[in-house]
Amino acid sequence: MTIQTNGAVVKGLQLETAFAETEDSALWMEGSGNEVSELNIRTSGTGVQLRNALENMLTGIGITRISGVNGGGQAQRGNGIDARESHGNFIRNCFVTNMFDGIYLENSDHNEVRESAVSMSRYGYHLMFSKGNRLVNNSGDRNVTGAMVMTSEDAVVTGNRWTKQSESVNSQGLLLYDVKGSRFAGNEVEGNRVGMYIELSDENELTDNVVRSNFIGIQIKHGSHNRIQENSFLSNVIQAEAQESSENQVSRNYWDAFKGLDTRGTGFSSIAFQVNPFYYTLTDETPAFQLFFQSPGMALLEQMMDSGLSQQPFTDTAPAMGPLHESVPVPLPGWGALVLSLLLAGGSFWIWIKMGVRSK
Repeated sequence: MTIQTNGAVVKGLQLETAFAETEDSALWMEGSGNEVSELNIRTSGTGVQLRNALENMLTGIGITRISGVNGGGQAQRGNGIDARESHGNFIRNCFVTNMFDGIYLENSDHNEVRESAVSMSRYGYHLMFSKGNRLVNNSGDRNVTGAMVMTSEDAVVTGNRWTKQSESVNSQGLLLYDVKGSRFAGNEVEGNRVGMYIELSDENELTDNVVRSNFIGIQIKHGSHNRIQENSFLSNVIQAEAQESSENQVSRNYWDAFKGLDTRGTGFSSIAFQVNPFYYTLTDETPAFQLFFQSPGMALLEQMMDSGLSQQPFTDTAPAMGPLHESVPVPLPGWGALVLSLLLAGGSFWIWIKMGVRSK
């Protein structure tokens, strides 16, 4: 189907292209002010292509790949929604599964994608060579990468949730490459190989995010002047890792594995949290050493290699003493864990005594 006009309304269609090539689309749009809603698209190619399309509205579109056509690899799949040289479009409540990239924007500015979901694709949301795009309240699950923002400026990425991007060695929840002046706030990144990966990116704001149960919480390479504040890093194997990154403003984040000391009663530690790259460097070169995670020997080696920590480029100058988000459980202090253990032991002993009495 092709739309080459302005102001058209298309609603409630089912489109199927069973033997399309990768670049062939079920719906081609060129024009402005069109409204497309409630489409169900099954395709072996691309779902929707926008070319020089301005201020169109796409809502309630479901796109899935027809399996067993054009091979099974990701390279043989088309994108779900593919926009190029298209500006000011509004994409909402769209669902994409098993495609190449879920929603792809290239050389396209000031578009908004919200309340959509992408699964089992390469990049869930892919912004390239763009400015002023917004990703709001979307989700991505079981993709290679939840969202990739590359060579872009002034992006706003808020309220999204990316989970279980862990199938590939290159899997990340959120990937920034050559990004400037953008805001990433209120996102939840859980169960990925790398929660947030930042490379060659400057002057961005990452605040109020929850980064949970990833192998690496946040990884930065060649990034500077980024503001990383008031995020929660929870149950990550490696909390953070930085290489050749300097002058980032890192403070007031919560690190569940860090035990600080609040001498001023502000709720923030007077002792800085400094990244120790020893474990990451060791396991990056020899992955089998991951078996020694949190072992006494590994902890001792980390302390022995501690001499250069003051020179490390990633330091939280004032870590939060407690969780910053309501959904984050407060870890028990040492005495609390001891009391709980004693209560459990006492309860077990009481049950054992009662059972012994009954057996008599």
